[in-house]
Amino acid sequence: MLQSVKRSWFAALAVASLAASATAQETTSPTSNPNIILIVADDLDYADLSITGEKQFQTPNIDSIANNGVQFTNAYVTCPVCGPSRVGFLTGRYQDRIGYVTNHGPKIPENFGLPTSEVLIPEMLKKADYATGMFGKWHLGFKPDMVPTAQGFDYFFGHLHGAHDYHPGVEKPGPIMRNTEEVKTTKWLTTAVGDEAAKFVRDNKNQHYFMYVPFNAPHSPLQAPEDRLSKFAHITDLDDRKMAAMITEMDDAVGGILKAVRDNGDEENTLIVFFNDNGGARPNHPEANGKFRAGKMTVYEGGIRVPMFMQWKGKIKPGQKYDNMVSGLDLAPTFLDAADTTTSVSLEGVSLLPYISGEKQGKPHEILYWRFIDAPNQNAVRKGDWKAVMPAPGKPWELYNLAEDVGETKNLASENPEKVKELKRDWQQWNKDNIEPLFMDSRIINRRKQLEDEGGAKDSQTSEPQKKRKGKRARNR
Repeated sequence: MLQSVKRSWFAALAVASLAASATAQETTSPTSNPNIILIVADDLDYADLSITGEKQFQTPNIDSIANNGVQFTNAYVTCPVCGPSRVGFLTGRYQDRIGYVTNHGPKIPENFGLPTSEVLIPEMLKKADYATGMFGKWHLGFKPDMVPTAQGFDYFFGHLHGAHDYHPGVEKPGPIMRNTEEVKTTKWLTTAVGDEAAKFVRDNKNQHYFMYVPFNAPHSPLQAPEDRLSKFAHITDLDDRKMAAMITEMDDAVGGILKAVRDNGDEENTLIVFFNDNGGARPNHPEANGKFRAGKMTVYEGGIRVPMFMQWKGKIKPGQKYDNMVSGLDLAPTFLDAADTTTSVSLEGVSLLPYISGEKQGKPHEILYWRFIDAPNQNAVRKGDWKAVMPAPGKPWELYNLAEDVGETKNLASENPEKVKELKRDWQQWNKDNIEPLFMDSRIINRRKQLEDEGGAKDSQTSEPQKKRKGKRARNR
């Protein structure tokens, strides 16, 4: 595993990055554009918030975002693992169009990372003079032109890897970075991220900003300070106790961010979203993902349906529940709409603001798609209440009616062959614009080989990045 990010990679970027941060934070004239905050949890089980079903502990600060605005009950990510999912919601495009379809493994591919031709939310909002800050987990590249400060963020505090040790001062699997410099933390990681994010809010009181806060919590390793663990001594299962400690630490950190917004007097002019990067990572743990089937690394509901809440006190009516399908793809268009700006990039989501206000009737999406490149590959498509799933190459497509069976327990494919054909055709048409993986985790290749050796379903799709990309789009900021 890559143990640290080479200091030499960042030396050329450090001065420019710090200067950009200082310029962004020295602005003194207030503006009418709303602040925008995107908070993302990592591997959070669907039912591990008190508002979504947790009974053993409370998450009042995260819950308040839903209570002060809208809770989306049919919110989806574009992939059931974290890296590709983040590409989807940060670009507003299916990651399959880009070829970023898997995470890196212990042996990081030479070409790992999000191509710099792609345009992220912070770059889109630069057009409207937003200050931009990121706090937490990146996981989209280590090379100098792929790090946050090279991808639209004026300020960065966090780590570049897909997971990180939570103990203060521990550099495992790599360092904690402030912009392009390595720093030592003196607090547990989740608290450090939350405190840095709250400081960014306070420092930008007179400048509208976009702040992205992708917490590492509660991704493994399951770690928490003893004084916090002791508060949950009533929880007998040790993993459950650790999860309670980690999630409530994250909730406290979210509370610190919300307090900073209130202290600035900006609650009515700040759009805040809480989201999760993929389904829960403990699908076999009792009630972890509630009523949904399976979890992370599957295209069943437990792997792709996630909590999503949005508040904007000056604009969004509180206490709403919105039941139509929405996607991580919708975050970028929603933020652009709120900021009253546009991008030349062709986005695949829609702004949710007119739908939740009632200004626009109908549904944001009639259909959503999934292509999970793994071992085995999995595909899915949801159209209205119907969802079709291809669980492995060579296996027949399954069919579920989510209005009647949200747990996907009854396969209706044999009773509705025409519906299966329809959804399969829809998926195949969508897939024509997808490209092969830019890089491939060696563990996936090994798992595929093992499946073949065991006589399992052989994957007819490319297992290595053999095909060239379909050209390189011009970079539009």
